[in-house]
Amino acid sequence: MRTFYIGKSKPSDSSCFMWNMIGSTIFALSSLILSVFVIRITGSIVGGMFSIALTISQMLMFIAFFEMRNYQVTDAKCEYTFSDYHTAKVVMCIVMGLVSILYVLFMGYNLEKAIIVLLACLYRMFDGYADVYESQFQIEGRLDLAGKSMTFRTLFSIAVLMVCLLVSNRLLYALIAGNVAAFVGVFLCNVLVINQLRVASFKRVWRSSKKIIQKCFPLFVGVFCWGFILSASRIAIDWYMEYRYQSYFILVFLPVSAINLFGGFVFRPLLPKLTIYYKEKQDRLFWRIIGKGILLLTLFTLFSMVVAFFWGIPILSIISGLDLSGYRGILVFLVMSGGLNAIGYTLYLILTIMRGVKRILIGYITTAILSLITAFPMVRIFGLSGAAGSYFLSVLVLSLLFFFLIRLQIRNAK
Repeated sequence: MRTFYIGKSKPSDSSCFMWNMIGSTIFALSSLILSVFVIRITGSIVGGMFSIALTISQMLMFIAFFEMRNYQVTDAKCEYTFSDYHTAKVVMCIVMGLVSILYVLFMGYNLEKAIIVLLACLYRMFDGYADVYESQFQIEGRLDLAGKSMTFRTLFSIAVLMVCLLVSNRLLYALIAGNVAAFVGVFLCNVLVINQLRVASFKRVWRSSKKIIQKCFPLFVGVFCWGFILSASRIAIDWYMEYRYQSYFILVFLPVSAINLFGGFVFRPLLPKLTIYYKEKQDRLFWRIIGKGILLLTLFTLFSMVVAFFWGIPILSIISGLDLSGYRGILVFLVMSGGLNAIGYTLYLILTIMRGVKRILIGYITTAILSLITAFPMVRIFGLSGAAGSYFLSVLVLSLLFFFLIRLQIRNAK
Protein backbone atom coordinates (compact mmCIF):
# COMPACT_ATOMS: atom_id res chain seq x y z
CA MET A 1 0.00 0.00 0.00
CA ARG A 2 2.86 2.37 0.81
CA THR A 3 4.48 1.67 -2.59
CA PHE A 4 1.18 2.11 -4.40
CA TYR A 5 0.16 5.32 -2.62
CA ILE A 6 3.45 7.12 -1.89
CA GLY A 7 5.78 5.52 -4.43
CA LYS A 8 9.48 4.84 -4.28
CA SER A 9 10.64 7.98 -6.08
CA LYS A 10 9.54 11.58 -6.53
CA PRO A 11 6.71 11.82 -9.07
CA SER A 12 6.86 13.84 -12.27
CA ASP A 13 5.30 17.29 -12.59
CA SER A 14 2.65 15.89 -14.92
CA SER A 15 1.68 13.26 -12.33
CA CYS A 16 1.39 15.91 -9.62
CA PHE A 17 -0.74 18.10 -11.92
CA MET A 18 -2.98 15.19 -12.93
CA TRP A 19 -3.67 14.01 -9.37
CA ASN A 20 -4.26 17.55 -8.14
CA MET A 21 -6.73 18.22 -10.96
CA ILE A 22 -8.57 14.93 -10.33
CA GLY A 23 -8.75 15.51 -6.59
CA SER A 24 -9.86 19.14 -6.90
CA THR A 25 -12.57 18.23 -9.41
CA ILE A 26 -13.95 15.37 -7.30
CA PHE A 27 -13.93 17.52 -4.17
CA ALA A 28 -15.66 20.42 -5.96
CA LEU A 29 -18.37 18.13 -7.36
CA SER A 30 -18.91 16.05 -4.20
CA SER A 31 -21.62 18.27 -2.72
CA LEU A 32 -23.53 18.37 -6.01
CA ILE A 33 -23.35 14.60 -6.41
CA LEU A 34 -24.54 14.03 -2.84
CA SER A 35 -27.38 16.54 -3.16
CA VAL A 36 -28.74 15.01 -6.36
CA PHE A 37 -28.40 11.48 -5.00
CA VAL A 38 -30.16 12.23 -1.71
CA ILE A 39 -32.98 14.08 -3.50
CA ARG A 40 -33.37 11.15 -5.90
CA ILE A 41 -33.52 8.54 -3.09
CA THR A 42 -35.43 10.38 -0.36
CA GLY A 43 -37.56 12.87 -2.30
CA SER A 44 -37.75 16.67 -2.34
CA ILE A 45 -38.56 17.23 1.35
CA VAL A 46 -35.75 15.22 2.99
CA GLY A 47 -33.50 16.14 0.06
CA GLY A 48 -34.21 19.80 0.67
CA MET A 49 -33.30 19.42 4.34
CA PHE A 50 -30.03 17.78 3.34
CA SER A 51 -29.32 20.48 0.73
CA ILE A 52 -29.60 23.32 3.24
CA ALA A 53 -27.48 21.33 5.71
CA LEU A 54 -24.76 21.03 3.06
CA THR A 55 -25.09 24.72 2.21
CA ILE A 56 -24.61 25.73 5.85
CA SER A 57 -21.69 23.32 6.24
CA GLN A 58 -19.98 24.70 3.13
CA MET A 59 -20.33 28.24 4.43
CA LEU A 60 -19.01 27.38 7.91
CA MET A 61 -16.32 25.16 6.37
CA PHE A 62 -14.34 28.31 5.60
CA ILE A 63 -13.77 28.69 9.35
CA ALA A 64 -11.93 25.36 9.42
CA PHE A 65 -9.99 26.13 6.24
CA PHE A 66 -9.33 29.73 7.41
CA GLU A 67 -7.49 30.40 4.11
CA MET A 68 -4.45 28.88 5.82
CA ARG A 69 -3.29 26.82 2.85
CA ASN A 70 -2.11 29.71 0.69
CA TYR A 71 -0.19 31.16 3.62
CA GLN A 72 1.30 27.79 4.56
CA VAL A 73 2.51 26.81 1.09
CA THR A 74 4.03 30.27 0.48
CA ASP A 75 5.96 30.23 3.77
CA ALA A 76 9.24 30.18 1.84
CA LYS A 77 11.38 31.18 4.83
CA CYS A 78 9.88 28.37 6.98
CA GLU A 79 8.87 30.94 9.59
CA TYR A 80 6.48 28.43 11.13
CA THR A 81 6.63 24.64 11.44
CA PHE A 82 4.03 22.08 10.49
CA SER A 83 3.27 21.71 14.19
CA ASP A 84 2.42 25.43 14.40
CA TYR A 85 0.03 25.17 11.45
CA HIS A 86 -1.45 21.93 12.78
CA THR A 87 -2.24 23.48 16.18
CA ALA A 88 -3.83 26.51 14.50
CA LYS A 89 -5.89 24.18 12.31
CA VAL A 90 -7.16 22.17 15.30
CA VAL A 91 -8.19 25.42 17.02
CA MET A 92 -10.12 26.63 13.98
CA CYS A 93 -11.86 23.25 13.60
CA ILE A 94 -13.03 23.54 17.21
CA VAL A 95 -14.23 27.09 16.51
CA MET A 96 -16.15 25.82 13.48
CA GLY A 97 -17.84 23.20 15.67
CA LEU A 98 -18.88 25.80 18.25
CA VAL A 99 -20.18 28.20 15.59
CA SER A 100 -22.19 25.34 14.03
CA ILE A 101 -23.88 24.66 17.37
CA LEU A 102 -24.61 28.37 17.89
CA TYR A 103 -26.05 28.65 14.36
CA VAL A 104 -28.42 25.71 14.94
CA LEU A 105 -29.56 27.19 18.26
CA PHE A 106 -30.06 30.64 16.70
CA MET A 107 -32.15 29.24 13.84
CA GLY A 108 -34.30 27.23 16.26
CA TYR A 109 -34.24 24.01 14.22
CA ASN A 110 -36.11 20.95 15.45
CA LEU A 111 -34.01 18.09 16.81
CA GLU A 112 -33.85 16.05 13.58
CA LYS A 113 -32.82 18.97 11.39
CA ALA A 114 -30.36 20.23 14.01
CA ILE A 115 -28.59 16.85 14.12
CA ILE A 116 -28.50 16.63 10.31
CA VAL A 117 -26.97 20.13 10.03
CA LEU A 118 -24.38 19.37 12.73
CA LEU A 119 -23.43 16.06 11.10
CA ALA A 120 -23.04 17.82 7.74
CA CYS A 121 -20.80 20.43 9.40
CA LEU A 122 -18.72 17.68 11.02
CA TYR A 123 -18.39 16.00 7.63
CA ARG A 124 -16.94 19.20 6.16
CA MET A 125 -14.77 19.79 9.22
CA PHE A 126 -12.75 16.69 8.30
CA ASP A 127 -11.99 18.33 4.93
CA GLY A 128 -10.81 21.47 6.70
CA TYR A 129 -8.58 19.43 9.01
CA ALA A 130 -7.09 17.39 6.15
CA ASP A 131 -6.12 20.64 4.41
CA VAL A 132 -3.15 21.22 6.76
CA TYR A 133 -1.69 17.84 5.76
CA GLU A 134 -2.32 18.40 2.06
CA SER A 135 -0.58 21.78 2.30
CA GLN A 136 2.46 20.10 3.84
CA PHE A 137 2.46 17.53 1.04
CA GLN A 138 2.58 20.42 -1.45
CA ILE A 139 5.47 22.05 0.44
CA GLU A 140 7.41 18.79 0.22
CA GLY A 141 6.90 18.73 -3.56
CA ARG A 142 4.28 15.99 -3.31
CA LEU A 143 1.23 17.73 -4.74
CA ASP A 144 0.24 14.31 -6.05
CA LEU A 145 -0.34 13.13 -2.45
CA ALA A 146 -2.61 16.13 -1.85
CA GLY A 147 -4.60 15.17 -4.96
CA LYS A 148 -4.73 11.52 -3.96
CA SER A 149 -5.96 12.52 -0.50
CA MET A 150 -8.82 14.58 -1.92
CA THR A 151 -9.65 11.83 -4.41
CA PHE A 152 -9.68 8.76 -2.18
CA ARG A 153 -11.04 10.44 0.97
CA THR A 154 -13.92 12.03 -0.92
CA LEU A 155 -14.82 8.97 -2.99
CA PHE A 156 -14.68 6.66 0.05
CA SER A 157 -16.90 8.82 2.26
CA ILE A 158 -19.39 9.48 -0.57
CA ALA A 159 -19.60 5.78 -1.40
CA VAL A 160 -20.20 4.80 2.22
CA LEU A 161 -22.86 7.49 2.65
CA MET A 162 -24.65 6.46 -0.55
CA VAL A 163 -24.62 2.74 0.22
CA CYS A 164 -25.86 3.32 3.76
CA LEU A 165 -28.67 5.55 2.45
CA LEU A 166 -29.69 2.92 -0.10
CA VAL A 167 -29.74 0.17 2.53
CA SER A 168 -31.37 2.05 5.42
CA ASN A 169 -33.26 4.83 3.58
CA ARG A 170 -32.48 6.97 6.65
CA LEU A 171 -30.50 10.16 6.07
CA LEU A 172 -29.39 10.32 9.71
CA TYR A 173 -27.78 6.87 9.60
CA ALA A 174 -26.15 7.66 6.25
CA LEU A 175 -24.59 10.87 7.59
CA ILE A 176 -23.21 9.08 10.64
CA ALA A 177 -21.66 6.43 8.39
CA GLY A 178 -20.30 9.14 6.08
CA ASN A 179 -18.61 10.88 9.01
CA VAL A 180 -17.01 7.65 10.18
CA ALA A 181 -15.73 7.07 6.64
CA ALA A 182 -14.43 10.66 6.48
CA PHE A 183 -12.50 10.13 9.74
CA VAL A 184 -11.01 6.88 8.45
CA GLY A 185 -10.09 8.57 5.17
CA VAL A 186 -8.20 11.38 6.95
CA PHE A 187 -6.36 8.86 9.11
CA LEU A 188 -5.31 6.67 6.17
CA CYS A 189 -4.61 9.31 3.54
CA ASN A 190 -3.13 12.05 5.72
CA VAL A 191 -1.99 11.07 9.22
CA LEU A 192 -0.36 7.76 8.28
CA VAL A 193 1.13 9.16 5.08
CA ILE A 194 2.79 12.16 6.74
CA ASN A 195 4.27 9.83 9.35
CA GLN A 196 5.73 7.73 6.53
CA LEU A 197 7.31 10.83 4.98
CA ARG A 198 8.79 11.79 8.37
CA VAL A 199 8.58 15.52 7.63
CA ALA A 200 6.39 16.69 10.50
CA SER A 201 6.23 16.77 14.27
CA PHE A 202 3.28 17.56 16.55
CA LYS A 203 4.83 19.74 19.26
CA ARG A 204 2.26 22.35 20.27
CA VAL A 205 3.54 25.94 20.38
CA TRP A 206 0.49 28.14 20.94
CA ARG A 207 2.32 31.46 20.53
CA SER A 208 3.33 30.71 16.94
CA SER A 209 -0.09 29.24 16.10
CA LYS A 210 -1.76 32.39 17.42
CA LYS A 211 0.35 34.50 15.06
CA ILE A 212 -0.68 32.30 12.13
CA ILE A 213 -4.36 32.79 12.99
CA GLN A 214 -3.88 36.54 13.24
CA LYS A 215 -2.11 36.77 9.87
CA CYS A 216 -4.67 34.59 8.10
CA PHE A 217 -7.68 36.41 9.57
CA PRO A 218 -8.00 39.10 6.84
CA LEU A 219 -7.86 36.41 4.15
CA PHE A 220 -10.49 34.40 6.02
CA VAL A 221 -12.86 37.36 6.28
CA GLY A 222 -12.80 37.79 2.52
CA VAL A 223 -13.40 34.14 1.65
CA PHE A 224 -16.08 33.75 4.35
CA CYS A 225 -17.95 36.72 2.90
CA TRP A 226 -17.68 35.07 -0.52
CA GLY A 227 -19.16 31.89 0.96
CA PHE A 228 -22.02 33.88 2.45
CA ILE A 229 -22.67 35.60 -0.89
CA LEU A 230 -23.08 32.18 -2.53
CA SER A 231 -25.26 30.87 0.33
CA ALA A 232 -27.44 33.88 1.20
CA SER A 233 -30.29 33.02 -1.20
CA ARG A 234 -30.46 29.40 0.01
CA ILE A 235 -30.44 30.48 3.67
CA ALA A 236 -33.34 32.85 2.88
CA ILE A 237 -35.21 29.96 1.23
CA ASP A 238 -34.63 27.91 4.37
CA TRP A 239 -36.03 30.78 6.45
CA TYR A 240 -39.22 31.43 4.47
CA MET A 241 -40.05 28.42 2.28
CA GLU A 242 -40.70 24.68 2.55
CA TYR A 243 -37.90 22.12 2.24
CA ARG A 244 -38.97 20.98 -1.23
CA TYR A 245 -38.20 24.42 -2.68
CA GLN A 246 -34.64 24.03 -1.41
CA SER A 247 -34.39 20.90 -3.56
CA TYR A 248 -35.74 22.72 -6.61
CA PHE A 249 -33.29 25.59 -6.20
CA ILE A 250 -30.21 23.41 -5.63
CA LEU A 251 -31.04 21.46 -8.79
CA VAL A 252 -31.40 24.50 -11.06
CA PHE A 253 -28.25 25.90 -9.43
CA LEU A 254 -26.14 22.91 -10.58
CA PRO A 255 -25.01 24.47 -13.90
CA VAL A 256 -23.74 27.53 -12.00
CA SER A 257 -21.30 25.34 -10.12
CA ALA A 258 -20.14 23.80 -13.41
CA ILE A 259 -19.38 27.27 -14.83
CA ASN A 260 -17.44 28.22 -11.68
CA LEU A 261 -15.42 25.01 -12.00
CA PHE A 262 -14.72 25.77 -15.67
CA GLY A 263 -13.52 29.26 -14.72
CA GLY A 264 -11.08 27.76 -12.22
CA PHE A 265 -9.71 25.39 -14.86
CA VAL A 266 -9.18 28.31 -17.25
CA PHE A 267 -7.36 30.73 -14.95
CA ARG A 268 -5.66 28.80 -12.13
CA PRO A 269 -3.00 27.20 -14.39
CA LEU A 270 -2.25 30.67 -15.79
CA LEU A 271 -1.62 32.33 -12.41
CA PRO A 272 2.19 31.81 -12.33
CA LYS A 273 2.57 33.18 -15.88
CA LEU A 274 0.26 36.14 -15.20
CA THR A 275 2.18 36.94 -12.00
CA ILE A 276 5.47 37.02 -13.92
CA TYR A 277 4.00 39.25 -16.63
CA TYR A 278 2.63 41.64 -14.01
CA LYS A 279 5.89 41.86 -12.05
CA GLU A 280 7.89 42.39 -15.24
CA LYS A 281 5.40 45.08 -16.34
CA GLN A 282 4.52 43.26 -19.57
CA ASP A 283 1.07 44.81 -19.53
CA ARG A 284 0.13 43.93 -23.11
CA LEU A 285 0.71 40.20 -22.60
CA PHE A 286 -0.94 40.31 -19.18
CA TRP A 287 -4.18 41.89 -20.37
CA ARG A 288 -4.23 39.88 -23.60
CA ILE A 289 -4.37 36.62 -21.61
CA ILE A 290 -7.00 38.07 -19.24
CA GLY A 291 -9.09 39.22 -22.20
CA LYS A 292 -8.91 35.85 -23.94
CA GLY A 293 -9.87 34.08 -20.72
CA ILE A 294 -12.88 36.33 -20.11
CA LEU A 295 -13.96 35.90 -23.75
CA LEU A 296 -13.74 32.12 -23.34
CA LEU A 297 -15.83 32.31 -20.16
CA THR A 298 -18.42 34.47 -21.93
CA LEU A 299 -18.71 32.06 -24.87
CA PHE A 300 -18.97 29.08 -22.52
CA THR A 301 -21.71 30.87 -20.55
CA LEU A 302 -23.70 31.66 -23.73
CA PHE A 303 -23.36 28.05 -24.86
CA SER A 304 -24.50 26.86 -21.41
CA MET A 305 -27.52 29.17 -21.55
CA VAL A 306 -28.59 27.66 -24.89
CA VAL A 307 -28.15 24.12 -23.55
CA ALA A 308 -30.03 25.05 -20.36
CA PHE A 309 -32.93 26.53 -22.31
CA PHE A 310 -33.51 23.52 -24.57
CA TRP A 311 -32.28 20.51 -22.59
CA GLY A 312 -31.53 21.67 -19.04
CA ILE A 313 -34.92 21.05 -17.44
CA PRO A 314 -35.50 17.59 -19.00
CA ILE A 315 -32.02 16.41 -17.95
CA LEU A 316 -32.31 17.74 -14.39
CA SER A 317 -35.81 16.27 -14.05
CA ILE A 318 -34.58 12.84 -15.14
CA ILE A 319 -31.57 12.70 -12.79
CA SER A 320 -33.53 14.05 -9.79
CA GLY A 321 -36.91 12.40 -10.34
CA LEU A 322 -38.66 15.76 -9.75
CA ASP A 323 -40.84 17.83 -12.07
CA LEU A 324 -38.88 21.04 -12.76
CA SER A 325 -40.86 22.15 -15.81
CA GLY A 326 -41.86 25.46 -14.19
CA TYR A 327 -38.28 26.59 -13.57
CA ARG A 328 -36.81 26.96 -17.08
CA GLY A 329 -36.57 30.75 -16.83
CA ILE A 330 -34.88 30.63 -13.42
CA LEU A 331 -32.41 28.03 -14.71
CA VAL A 332 -31.31 30.13 -17.69
CA PHE A 333 -31.12 33.27 -15.52
CA LEU A 334 -28.95 31.46 -12.96
CA VAL A 335 -26.63 30.18 -15.71
CA MET A 336 -26.12 33.77 -16.86
CA SER A 337 -25.48 34.79 -13.23
CA GLY A 338 -22.96 31.96 -12.93
CA GLY A 339 -21.01 33.31 -15.88
CA LEU A 340 -20.98 36.74 -14.27
CA ASN A 341 -19.77 35.18 -11.02
CA ALA A 342 -16.93 33.41 -12.88
CA ILE A 343 -15.86 36.75 -14.35
CA GLY A 344 -15.98 38.25 -10.85
CA TYR A 345 -13.71 35.43 -9.66
CA THR A 346 -11.30 36.29 -12.48
CA LEU A 347 -11.21 39.92 -11.34
CA TYR A 348 -10.54 38.67 -7.80
CA LEU A 349 -7.51 36.74 -9.10
CA ILE A 350 -6.26 39.89 -10.85
CA LEU A 351 -6.48 41.83 -7.59
CA THR A 352 -4.68 38.98 -5.83
CA ILE A 353 -1.81 39.18 -8.34
CA MET A 354 -1.72 42.94 -7.77
CA ARG A 355 -1.61 42.29 -3.99
CA GLY A 356 -4.74 44.37 -3.43
CA VAL A 357 -5.79 42.46 -0.30
CA LYS A 358 -7.52 45.45 1.32
CA ARG A 359 -9.49 46.16 -1.85
CA ILE A 360 -10.55 42.51 -2.07
CA LEU A 361 -11.89 42.77 1.49
CA ILE A 362 -13.79 45.95 0.61
CA GLY A 363 -15.46 44.21 -2.33
CA TYR A 364 -16.40 41.06 -0.43
CA ILE A 365 -17.62 42.75 2.76
CA THR A 366 -19.71 45.30 0.81
CA THR A 367 -21.32 42.59 -1.32
CA ALA A 368 -21.94 40.32 1.69
CA ILE A 369 -23.82 43.14 3.43
CA LEU A 370 -25.82 43.72 0.23
CA SER A 371 -26.67 39.99 0.07
CA LEU A 372 -27.86 40.05 3.68
CA ILE A 373 -30.06 43.07 3.01
CA THR A 374 -31.59 41.90 -0.28
CA ALA A 375 -31.83 38.08 -0.13
CA PHE A 376 -34.41 37.74 2.63
CA PRO A 377 -36.99 40.31 1.42
CA MET A 378 -36.64 39.19 -2.22
CA VAL A 379 -37.19 35.52 -1.32
CA ARG A 380 -40.10 36.42 0.96
CA ILE A 381 -41.83 38.39 -1.81
CA PHE A 382 -40.85 36.56 -5.01
CA GLY A 383 -39.89 33.06 -3.85
CA LEU A 384 -37.31 31.21 -5.96
CA SER A 385 -37.32 34.00 -8.55
CA GLY A 386 -36.30 36.37 -5.77
CA ALA A 387 -33.52 33.99 -4.72
CA ALA A 388 -32.16 33.94 -8.28
CA GLY A 389 -32.51 37.73 -8.53
CA SER A 390 -30.68 38.27 -5.24
CA TYR A 391 -27.80 36.05 -6.37
CA PHE A 392 -27.55 37.90 -9.70
CA LEU A 393 -27.57 41.30 -7.98
CA SER A 394 -24.81 40.19 -5.58
CA VAL A 395 -22.43 38.84 -8.26
CA LEU A 396 -23.13 41.87 -10.49
CA VAL A 397 -22.21 44.31 -7.71
CA LEU A 398 -19.16 42.24 -6.75
CA SER A 399 -17.89 42.17 -10.34
CA LEU A 400 -18.41 45.91 -10.77
CA LEU A 401 -16.69 46.66 -7.48
CA PHE A 402 -13.69 44.51 -8.39
CA PHE A 403 -13.52 46.15 -11.84
CA PHE A 404 -13.38 49.67 -10.40
CA LEU A 405 -10.99 48.60 -7.62
CA ILE A 406 -8.62 47.15 -10.25
CA ARG A 407 -8.68 50.46 -12.11
CA LEU A 408 -7.97 52.27 -8.85
CA GLN A 409 -5.10 49.87 -8.12
CA ILE A 410 -3.60 50.53 -11.58
CA ARG A 411 -3.97 54.30 -11.21
CA ASN A 412 -2.31 54.29 -7.80
CA ALA A 413 0.52 52.10 -9.09
CA LYS A 414 1.18 54.58 -11.91
